[in-house]
Amino acid sequence: MAINPQPQMPPLPNITVSTDLTYMVNAAQQALLTMPRAPHIFQRARQLCLIAHGVTPPKWLQRPADAPVIVELDRDYLLELVNQAADWQKTSKKKKQTMEATLPPAQVIKTLLARPIHPFPLLEGVICAPTLKPDGEILATPGYDADTGLYLDLNGTKYPPIPRKATIDQARSAIGALQEVFINFPFTAPHHFSATLAAVLTLVARYTFHGNVPLFGVSATTRASGKGLLVDAIAIIATGRTAPHWPQTLDAEEERKRILTLALDGDPLVLIDNITHPLGSAPLDAALTAQTFKDRILGKTQSREAPMHATFFATGNNLVYQGDLARRVLPVDIDPRMENPEQRTGFKHPRLLAWTYAHRPSLIVAALTILKAYFTAGCPPQAIPPLGSFEAWSDLIRSALVWAGEADPCGGRKNIEAESDPQYETLDVLLDAWQQCYNLEEHTLNEVVQDIALYTQDKATPPDKWDNLQDALGTLDRRYDGKRLDTKYLGEALRKYQGRTIDHRRFIRAGTFRRAVKWKIETV
Repeated sequence: MAINPQPQMPPLPNITVSTDLTYMVNAAQQALLTMPRAPHIFQRARQLCLIAHGVTPPKWLQRPADAPVIVELDRDYLLELVNQAADWQKTSKKKKQTMEATLPPAQVIKTLLARPIHPFPLLEGVICAPTLKPDGEILATPGYDADTGLYLDLNGTKYPPIPRKATIDQARSAIGALQEVFINFPFTAPHHFSATLAAVLTLVARYTFHGNVPLFGVSATTRASGKGLLVDAIAIIATGRTAPHWPQTLDAEEERKRILTLALDGDPLVLIDNITHPLGSAPLDAALTAQTFKDRILGKTQSREAPMHATFFATGNNLVYQGDLARRVLPVDIDPRMENPEQRTGFKHPRLLAWTYAHRPSLIVAALTILKAYFTAGCPPQAIPPLGSFEAWSDLIRSALVWAGEADPCGGRKNIEAESDPQYETLDVLLDAWQQCYNLEEHTLNEVVQDIALYTQDKATPPDKWDNLQDALGTLDRRYDGKRLDTKYLGEALRKYQGRTIDHRRFIRAGTFRRAVKWKIETV
């Protein structure tokens, strides 16, 4: 029986220890760049780093043990790598004319780490499945890709061929293949299924577009509805692993620390699990709309900044958002319509995560086929309203789904803003009541109060549009007693509301009359 010989490794370079520090550091860099199976070292966020598996996560983060993580290169391990990359020699003290093996000098390691500019390749991120480059070309070769700065870690998984061109019919068939995973989730509307597809495509093609992505908020009417299962199924398709997750924290400082760690480690996604309080904070808002995230390292005075490419998920029952987060959320609502959803039977795939993992290669190809078909068609613009802060995501992920015939994945955003903003309903009711009485006419608040007093004099008649307008304005007047409206407080409230649009309507100033502001509804 013939035995295949092992491939011969090229000899390691010799580096002689000398007083020329620059020579030794440059030689060490070159040896690291050319050592077998390079690159091993990358640069990211102005730091030298490497890709590692089995890294112990912080106590607050539950992450699969084998997930690839970007870690900062420390001095001790750099010493080991430099020693492996070259044969370091020095002149023997006993035999002056001979050389002997030695370790790299500590100053070489220190200087190498301290250099502000490095020749090591830039690392944009680590992905665990084939993807599309920004030009629509396929990236499927494992290892480092210099064009994108991505490292593709396939973990031994083999994938079917990915079509270099695809049609809209192939895209629709691919949607059907992905639907197989989510067929038993009780989505409350078609756009919530479309938002789920958007989550899959977002993770699979996170580096295909340059920009931010919204948070995917998975909400249910009751416990045990399958919220976490849904997110884990999405995560397994994209990464081959369940979703890393952490519990909700109400401490902004703690949340900043978590988000910075997430950015530095290069995690592709995180699930904020079992939300019990309204979700929203300045750190989370910033993480969703910034290209990088910067904060102080815990226990140190120095700050670190890292690219922010993670996709955020949140789960909870009847999720509520506060502050500006509502406009950064894409809702996914499920409703099992039963008291004990954990007793449901008749699932097409009872062991869903195992089934999803087994079929992951074909599911990845299905997700890429949808996007490939959209690229093949020339990425035609769709007749959908823009999504501020997430324009690039909307132009690719959202538009591709709408083009393929799916509902707009942003279809649930109106309700989520209404439910999360207590002022939304107040203004909506006031716009309706005002429009019923005045349509698009302009009036001062004195005129409005006088009209209400005139038309609501007869208490024997049933409540009408003027009573509704009085009640709506009364919610803006903190001194309203059910009888008299104060135009001073009403004016202060309308000034806060002016220009805010709901259902294509908003209050605007329309000049003055005897030094009093005239107000009207404008359609936009």
